[in-house]
Amino acid sequence: MAETIYLLDGSREIVFTEKDVFIERLIREKLGDDAARFVSEYIKEIKEEAEYALG
Repeated sequence: MAETIYLLDGSREIVFTEKDVFIERLIREKLGDDAARFVSEYIKEIKEEAEYALG
């Protein structure tokens, strides 16, 4: 099921993809490539840590 995200500028985004893909695209569009890359790498680190912790 799609989720709707309301942004501070009054716009809204509908999430149809996986959340990490959506977040990266949204950040790239609103804040640029560097910010998107930073967040994407951070999400990857969190996923790796979670996998390690769960065994």
